[in-house]
Amino acid sequence: MAISFAGPDREIAEQLAHLLRDAGLRVFYDLFEQERIWGTRLYSYLAEVYETKARYCIVLISSDYRNRVWPRHELRSAFNRAVRERREYILPVRLDDAVIEDLPQDLAYISLRTTTIQNLADLVRIKAQLSSWQSERAIAGIFSNRSSGVTAVRGKFDNPTVTHSKHEGSVALRAGTI
Repeated sequence: MAISFAGPDREIAEQLAHLLRDAGLRVFYDLFEQERIWGTRLYSYLAEVYETKARYCIVLISSDYRNRVWPRHELRSAFNRAVRERREYILPVRLDDAVIEDLPQDLAYISLRTTTIQNLADLVRIKAQLSSWQSERAIAGIFSNRSSGVTAVRGKFDNPTVTHSKHEGSVALRAGTI
């Protein structure tokens, strides 16, 4: 997992990075990689991470992200991979109402206004497990231990959401009209 974020959103990125690493996922977060990054040609190094090495790219979308050079470079690299591989790779997380022109407007996203960092980390872990053969067991195990409901995904359809309820193992996808 690679986390792409703007400097002012570092606190959120760092919390997420720690939660993902604590859950056993490999995470590219710049402060975890200082010894590797030090002395490299940063433009090339980041392009390689976001375009070839990460399993998924988590993009923390904000008005700050939209206006910064390095996050835009990371997003371009991630988008190149998403187009080339024609699969889910960019996992957008909205921190505010900013629109990133380079992202498809119908790309489903998570909003941190309606969920917590911990729930986001759980969803990332589920996403990683969905790409493995153990997906159904992983979902049941993660959600059976939850104590509160969460709206997890919203997109630019007619109100699509992924939710889970307080009932053990309950996961539902509600998609509106596309």
